[in-house]
Amino acid sequence: MTAILTILKQFDALKLQQQPYAQHYAHGLGESNRLYYGALFFMALFQQGAITTDQQRMLDLWLPSLGLDGRQVELCEMAVSLEKDGLADALEDFQTDARLRHALLLDIMVFSRVAGPLNDNCIRLLEALAGFFALTESTVADIVYISASVLGLDVQNIDSPDPALDLTPYSVYEEFLYDYRPNREKRLFAWVTEKGITDKIPCYCNRLNDVTWLLLEPRYFPLPAEIDLLTNLKSVIIDLSGLYSRIESGNGWGLKHIKNVTALSVSFNSSYYSAEILDTLPDEICEFSKLKTLRIGCIVYDHSGEVYDVIPDRNNFKYINDKVKDFIKKNKVELVIPEQNMLALFK
Repeated sequence: MTAILTILKQFDALKLQQQPYAQHYAHGLGESNRLYYGALFFMALFQQGAITTDQQRMLDLWLPSLGLDGRQVELCEMAVSLEKDGLADALEDFQTDARLRHALLLDIMVFSRVAGPLNDNCIRLLEALAGFFALTESTVADIVYISASVLGLDVQNIDSPDPALDLTPYSVYEEFLYDYRPNREKRLFAWVTEKGITDKIPCYCNRLNDVTWLLLEPRYFPLPAEIDLLTNLKSVIIDLSGLYSRIESGNGWGLKHIKNVTALSVSFNSSYYSAEILDTLPDEICEFSKLKTLRIGCIVYDHSGEVYDVIPDRNNFKYINDKVKDFIKKNKVELVIPEQNMLALFK
């Protein structure tokens, strides 16, 4: 069994989602070339058997993206004739356009897998196409990963492509790939750059696991959903010490995206003249299912994020609401608050 065959078999070991289609990469070809592309696609699709209801629903949206709306019967007829004659003409464009080869393999994988696990005929055809198109094992693995992402399959145990991978051939599935990890990384890095915190979160995908603690200022909120890519983030300090005006405590901070945090510290200005900054903690903290320690006060910490003292915050904080209080009790969270503040916090 070849390495490519192994990759295709792994693809079968992975529930399906359907969304709108953007313009297909092949849309820019001439009509005859687009017809050949569609015919080759159907020729491969028939290796999986008759077109299913799910496949047809997708085809009704996919064909217009190619500019071939209403021409399915014509394409099916061409597919049958291609197997007998004319295959060389159909493959001419693929010899000069590598992106077209990648697009075709992805289309075949996606639509074939929708019908169920790939059968032997389909796997042999995909392997033959990969060989004919001289696709490397790495390229096939990338296309399998993208196929799984498009279909909504779990890709946790599959190696992800290089973040710099050219997605142009796969433009038709743009909406499906919103949660594609490299796309999520790009959105996270854009946010990091915008906030000017590249010293806290490095804009390199292989460095995200290095981030174990974060100091968050009010200007960083709301946190983007993509911050959950910081899978090793365990300690967070929310520093409100620079504020002298009230901020909202309701949901909308985006804290739910860092729910794996085990230690949370909320720091206020210790100045005697500072105003009340926050009435209560955001309910989103109740999403922190792994939280072990909650500190409230003027937090003293070092450059590594290690907290070594909590000083009274002088009326910057009012109380802990019932929802958060119940969460603290239920989850046996250690609550660290200077004694002077304790009575005021529990309303």
